[in-house]
Amino acid sequence: MDLVRGLHERAIRPVFFAKMVDKALPEYRQVKAVALPTRKLPGKLNDHAFGWLVRHLAKREHIDLMIGCNRTGASDIAICGGTHVGYLKSFSKKAAFWDRQQIALERRDYVRSHVVVAHSRLMAQEVLDYYDIPAAKVKT
Repeated sequence: MDLVRGLHERAIRPVFFAKMVDKALPEYRQVKAVALPTRKLPGKLNDHAFGWLVRHLAKREHIDLMIGCNRTGASDIAICGGTHVGYLKSFSKKAAFWDRQQIALERRDYVRSHVVVAHSRLMAQEVLDYYDIPAAKVKT
């Protein structure tokens, strides 16, 4: 929300794509909120549909810069709060079909982005180790 407020102070009204929008937030009036109708889809398909919609709507909205917290494949700046490969390794799990789909979504987002901003050094290292992203592209 700090980013939204900072843009608002500079008279910039960003487009905000989300699965759900909270109209009670004060920042709601400072963005063009676009709620995408993916919530009723099964969880396994939700991220795929959301990413597809974001990629297509971003073109229609003439988005100059996309900051993504979800695996959309459209992010110029991808925010990494965790990796699916890291999650699986931490629980000694093997990747099943749907895990591989999530990993493919993450990989596409990190590869296509110009910058990956990791929440921690651990997340940054996971992006480097598991997704073969150039180190210069990953920031903490």
